[in-house]
Amino acid sequence: MINLFSLLLISITFITGIFWVFINILEKKIFKSKCNFDIDKNKLFKYTKHKHFVWISSIASMFPGLLVVIIIRFFLFEPFQIPSGSMMPNLLIGDFILVNKFIYGVKEPITQSTILSISSPHRGDVIVFKYPLNNKLDYIKRVIGIPGDRISYNPINKEIIIQSGTSSKKSIVFPQNSFLSSYSISQPSIFVQTLLLQKNNQIDHDFIELNLDKPVSMGIRMLSKKETIANHSHDILTLPIYQDQLNNYYYQSNQGLGNWTVPKGNYFVMGDNRDNSSDSRYWGFVPEKNIVGKAVLIWMSLEKKENKWPTGIRIHRIGKIQ
Repeated sequence: MINLFSLLLISITFITGIFWVFINILEKKIFKSKCNFDIDKNKLFKYTKHKHFVWISSIASMFPGLLVVIIIRFFLFEPFQIPSGSMMPNLLIGDFILVNKFIYGVKEPITQSTILSISSPHRGDVIVFKYPLNNKLDYIKRVIGIPGDRISYNPINKEIIIQSGTSSKKSIVFPQNSFLSSYSISQPSIFVQTLLLQKNNQIDHDFIELNLDKPVSMGIRMLSKKETIANHSHDILTLPIYQDQLNNYYYQSNQGLGNWTVPKGNYFVMGDNRDNSSDSRYWGFVPEKNIVGKAVLIWMSLEKKENKWPTGIRIHRIGKIQ
């Protein structure tokens, strides 16, 4: 479903469009009056100088610009801000990203139904989508599995096994040489996750950057490793002492715990910050109709903590998304 801001933008554009049509019809009458002596030109000229006409004319002048914004936002590109650390280290809190909305196809802006299909998401793509359990929320994750893939996640070494299936008349077959994921050796990262116990016995966490030569006084230094999925490589983060709560995993019929087979028209997604991400492991698959587009560019980055005011600008982060 369309969000409130988009609905408001469409409504304002529609209203200014009505005024724009009205003004253009009136201007045509003024033009015709130059050749028609039966029309009271002085009266018509006086009307165009009326304060109400000037007010309506000012509103109408906004229509072309708003129409361009509508076309760009709904069919071409849309900006988003990263609100959490679930995609660290590749996307940080405070990053402003640009999402390509037409790379997978053209969608109708109200119902998000596909008008023209161009391509499908690939393994390794970073996508923005409507959260399947609440379509009012926008999520951003990395595509791990596409339709037909078998996904197995090991909560001990934090690694994924992906098998690409081939369809037969009765079922999906997974050849022995169909494994699509590999990993480098884990290394200490510059990111530290701080853990603070609140008065209500809830654990509050934050992320800070700390050079490797500096000791960690409060928190846990995270580990980094290179994940390669179908020839697409990117960095992921893990928390050494953390173990997934397997009882919270999304259970798929006829599959073992921590194993999923991606259904037709759906995708399996995960955050790059593996131990700080609510993703397909916990709530299931992303339907194709929920996909907004592919994140392609960081166009601005603010030095920022979650739910805090910005304290600076990170110019060095502007560029292509890994």
